[in-house]
Amino acid sequence: MRRHHRTPVAFRPSLSRAPQRGRPLSWGVALAVSALILVGCTDDEPDPEPVAAVVVDVPRVLDRSAVVGLVPRQDSSNDPEDQRSISTVSVPGEKSLDDRLRAIADDAIADYESGISPGTANELNVTWDPVLAAGPFLGVLTTARRYTGGAHSTTISQSVYTDVASGKTYTSAELVDDVGRLRTWVADAAEKAELGRSGLPRRAATVRDLRFEPDGSLIIVLAQGEAGAEALGEVAVRVNGDAAGEALSKVGRQVQDAALEGDPFEGVPDPVDEPSAEPSTVAPATGEPQPAEADASPSEEVDCDREKCIALTFDDGPGPYTQKLLDELAAKDVNVTFFLIGGNVATQPDLVRKEVEAGHAIGNHSWDHPQLSAMSDAEIADEVDRTAAAIKDAAGVTTSLMRPPYGATNDTVASVLRDRDDAQILWNVDTEDWKNRDVQITTQRALDGAAPGAIILMHDIHPTTVQAVPGIIDALRRQGYTLVTVPQLLSGELKPGEKFFNR
Repeated sequence: MRRHHRTPVAFRPSLSRAPQRGRPLSWGVALAVSALILVGCTDDEPDPEPVAAVVVDVPRVLDRSAVVGLVPRQDSSNDPEDQRSISTVSVPGEKSLDDRLRAIADDAIADYESGISPGTANELNVTWDPVLAAGPFLGVLTTARRYTGGAHSTTISQSVYTDVASGKTYTSAELVDDVGRLRTWVADAAEKAELGRSGLPRRAATVRDLRFEPDGSLIIVLAQGEAGAEALGEVAVRVNGDAAGEALSKVGRQVQDAALEGDPFEGVPDPVDEPSAEPSTVAPATGEPQPAEADASPSEEVDCDREKCIALTFDDGPGPYTQKLLDELAAKDVNVTFFLIGGNVATQPDLVRKEVEAGHAIGNHSWDHPQLSAMSDAEIADEVDRTAAAIKDAAGVTTSLMRPPYGATNDTVASVLRDRDDAQILWNVDTEDWKNRDVQITTQRALDGAAPGAIILMHDIHPTTVQAVPGIIDALRRQGYTLVTVPQLLSGELKPGEKFFNR
């Protein structure tokens, strides 16, 4: 029987904040509560009894790059009235986390579909972030942001914990035996902080998103309106470790102990790669990224005024099928342009290095695929900058290409990108591979739309798309096309902030 060896992880406890639109921070409230606790304490008085629960700021998440070996899973649509981006993650060889996150995503989709308002802009964005990586436990936070009717929005977060040693995944609710005690702590802390809501929070809301601090404290994160006024957004309540331990289940105490002891994460199982029939022409990733080049574009020049040029582009990666696509492109000696999701880059930097080393062009596609045209300039800048930094960290290159998710752009998006010297790269041929998931239909739509100077949109997150690529390349070449990258196609024409659909 083959054993799965677990790769020790050089865990970096770097923290980042999951982007939250329109959520005010509660640190001021937390400080106020702390001040109330300390009032009346003098050197002549005994120390007060420890307070079990207090309102605090919502905790930061871990950097995705801190956990090596996870496989991101991305799905998206491109319907102007129904824009969806679903991002989850899996552990190679471990099924329970994948199943749990898919169930959470399915529930979010069902809730979203029940509120869709036809004829208006609707958007569902499901993202993930690690919140714990210690001992055998991997904690994953999912955040579902739903916008329906063009204005109304809700955000629901859930945390689950996978024991990679046993292959079991637990919801936050399964970490608790005494939910009543947690509800009382939340209600008391919210009342002391004068959050504008009285009474016990709902049972399900109390145990949807539980997290642990390095000192063993339990953080209870409640959705907007569950423990305070709607305007406050999410509310977090910290329970000291000793008190929390009395309310936790056996597995809950195990997770708490892992966070408290700070043991290195045991890691995910090493993937078992089947030997390839032919040696790959893609150079393997080695060591640290190389020094930065001028940009993330191939240097070979092609005269597209004289040649019949066309560009294939792939969005939303890197993902589970990107390596297969790289192998197919190497076999055909074709370079393309990849527009990358920053969160996926942080999780699989080796694939980005391979893309660059193979001569492909790299573009920015935001951190977690939101509709940028519905965001503030600061939020847009965060999406773009985090992704640019992840690409630079992964492959040592700087990109000057940006494709707004869904092609949704406006003057604010253009201004932010202009300030960063990024051109907006859209498309004029949509294979709709995200919708048809069919090799023949994807191929036919690519060929039907082909014309000199065209930019063809595809997604390397779909296996059917990757399967279609060799046939598309062969057919385009028979028609006399030269396949190029976007920088080659638009050489000398790219201008920061401006939109380009084709040559």
